[in-house]
Amino acid sequence: QTNFASRVHARVAMRRGKFILTDESTNGTYVAPGGTQAGMKEIFIKREEYLLPDHCAVSLGQSCKAEDARHIQFSIIESTAS
Repeated sequence: QTNFASRVHARVAMRRGKFILTDESTNGTYVAPGGTQAGMKEIFIKREEYLLPDHCAVSLGQSCKAEDARHIQFSIIESTAS
């Protein structure tokens, strides 16, 4: 739980094999491409869409780098099932 997240903060949808994050919040969403330890520049989105990279961290309403941040970190892995 965080005070920075909205009730309906963001949505993730798959379009043409890619995952799109749509921010619907008051405080915006932060995306750290490569994850929190990758050292890449964090992206801030607010009321817009963002094509999610294959590996990243997402934080609702505050920077992934904030001391008390709670973030979601994930990797997209393609299935090779036939």
